[in-house]
Amino acid sequence: MVRGLDDADGYPCGGRSIAECCDCGASLCELHADECDLCRETYCSMCLLLHMDEPHTKPNAALVKDEAERRSA
Repeated sequence: MVRGLDDADGYPCGGRSIAECCDCGASLCELHADECDLCRETYCSMCLLLHMDEPHTKPNAALVKDEAERRSA
């Protein structure tokens, strides 16, 4: 069960945790886990918004290709 995430009415999320926000460390369910398209890190919605305000370069294409090959193996 995910703790620390509430819906719009303030009720805690009852989803199963599948990831952890790499910034604040909150447990995230599939619905609340957001991935940065540039660095491929997983964030909660609030941390992703803050993360996208920070300048960061697109990852090296060779590194992205290596990761994709490892995931498919």
